[in-house]
Amino acid sequence: MQKTMTVQGTGAVQIRPNWVVVCMNIENRGKEYNAVMKQANGDLEALRVAVVSAGFGKTSCKTTGFYVDTQYHNRSDGIPELECYVARHGLRMEFPFQKRRLGILLSALAACTVTPEISVHFTVKEKEQVAEQLLENAVADARKRAKVLARAAGVKLGELKQVKYQGKDWNLESATHYGVPPQLLRARAEMIRMEPEKIVVRDTVTIIWKLEK
Repeated sequence: MQKTMTVQGTGAVQIRPNWVVVCMNIENRGKEYNAVMKQANGDLEALRVAVVSAGFGKTSCKTTGFYVDTQYHNRSDGIPELECYVARHGLRMEFPFQKRRLGILLSALAACTVTPEISVHFTVKEKEQVAEQLLENAVADARKRAKVLARAAGVKLGELKQVKYQGKDWNLESATHYGVPPQLLRARAEMIRMEPEKIVVRDTVTIIWKLEK
């Protein structure tokens, strides 16, 4: 029976964020549906004007979701009564990460008549390249461990017999997040000054080698 060795290798990659994702949420409320929709469209246009003033294209701000809901309250007699319509608009921008460029955008949004809720996420654009490097590192680590174990056991490492890899979705996002609620957006006195943490991802592979005397 052919003897084998099973070794698990761990790969890790650290990379500086080079891509930024800015998410914005606008909420409009009112008792008249048409008025709420008109206000929502007006706020969207004002927001796009601010984006253009920061040096971005008008279509760079994409809609991720638009929802209209109703909010009720109970009258004194217990009968539900319409309180207002609520329109929620989700928007998203993506661009290469430059602190100055991001700061200009946030300053333009702070000066806008609209007060969206903002969250900023730092990631990488070349996700496939990161994935390839991660798996290459995991395989190299498994091979290194196998060679050490084989040498210590007084045998030779033979040909590779099998690779086991379950696969998973990696979180290619920096642990550094930046959020500004609507009520504080206009209170910002300075542009953003931060250095987001490096993105660290790890994964494992299991490799089986034949052993030779």
